[in-house]
Amino acid sequence: MIECKICLIEKTPDAYSPNRRVCKDCRKIQHAEYRSNPETRERRKADMRRWYEANKETKVKKYRIENIDPQRDQRYRRTFNISLDRYNEMLAERGGVCAICSTPPAQQMLAVDHDHSCCPGKTSCGSCVRGLLCSDCNTSLGKFKDSKELLLKAVAYLDY
Repeated sequence: MIECKICLIEKTPDAYSPNRRVCKDCRKIQHAEYRSNPETRERRKADMRRWYEANKETKVKKYRIENIDPQRDQRYRRTFNISLDRYNEMLAERGGVCAICSTPPAQQMLAVDHDHSCCPGKTSCGSCVRGLLCSDCNTSLGKFKDSKELLLKAVAYLDY
């Protein structure tokens, strides 16, 4: 049993984060108070901005370059529920080109497209991932709201 420094209640070790002497419940309260105070929030933002400006050419850029794959993997897992390995498999299956216009990506990586009727919004369950699209095709599908009817009307209009 460990005594919390704030509430002074003895609790089991699983009630604490690693290397902490404050229980998780008290820590949540501390964070809520901290986040609700606009003065501390603004001060923290200013500190972060100053650090970023002072280090963006060295530490930040170096970190991003050295850790690009873990960052992408984390983003794909969080947003689309797929791994970077799965993304690379999909990319290889398509030969590294967009699934619609068959052009290779210019500067950005191909975007992961998913069925918005299954998972509305920007995140996906992973099972509704359709493929990889270039930025133009992905934006176009979004503008047409993934509607086959609207796309067919657009084709009919172009044939007019």
